[in-house]
Amino acid sequence: MPDSPARVLVVYGSEGGNARRAITKCVRAWERECDGSYAVERVVAGCELDCPVDELASRYEVLIVATSSFGEGDPPENYLPFLLGLLRAKEAAARGGGGGGPPLRGLQHAVLGFGQSVFATYQNCPRWTDKLLGELGSRRFVRRVEAEEALPPLRAPLAHVSPSPPQVEVDEANDEAPADEGGDYFGSGGAGSVRDVGALPEGALDPDAGLERRRGVDRFRFEVQWALTHARDTAGEPPVCGWGSPGSELTERCEAELLEAAALLRAR
Repeated sequence: MPDSPARVLVVYGSEGGNARRAITKCVRAWERECDGSYAVERVVAGCELDCPVDELASRYEVLIVATSSFGEGDPPENYLPFLLGLLRAKEAAARGGGGGGPPLRGLQHAVLGFGQSVFATYQNCPRWTDKLLGELGSRRFVRRVEAEEALPPLRAPLAHVSPSPPQVEVDEANDEAPADEGGDYFGSGGAGSVRDVGALPEGALDPDAGLERRRGVDRFRFEVQWALTHARDTAGEPPVCGWGSPGSELTERCEAELLEAAALLRAR
């Protein structure tokens, strides 16, 4: 066992609180099962991180990220500053900043994403984060987990819907249900936020989707637990996989587009 434990930073992005609660439960399990080979030093929202991206590798050995998407696949508001930091670090590296080496070389990371596969922008923010971290030199030490979730139940029984049903808000723009909702909802955005009840995507109200999300989070928790225990030994190895596993559809935006999208969402 190393003389000092691997230092771990956890960063999350969450609109309604569910992603934050999920990763918090994971952290509690990691701390409970810790054998002294690692130490979770901080758990913060992306907007709370006071460490520049290019200093992460000098302060921590492991970065764990949990985030959903919002709007058109954009980052949650409390995650936007962290994603912007990754983008700026990539641009600086492309210009030759940081002494010529990848700024996150020596760091290892894992990403837990939340979303709904019925939407075109499914897992956009988690995938983009995973890709950026790898491009900046971080080693992917656990394959990204993409947790699936169903839409929340409709407020009225479908039996009462007329042959030409009215349009009902299902709020694709929100990635998660509010904290006091009965069920968990991890959407990932799409074009518009109003859908016809009769045109909901097949499987969108699947009651088993919540179970699939829990299974995904549990798998992430166990895989990261093992990887943390061996983090000191695996730092110099190749990544366990490419960023495109398990999914590679992705829309990337520039900083100005992200800021504009965030301003529009705040104005709603």
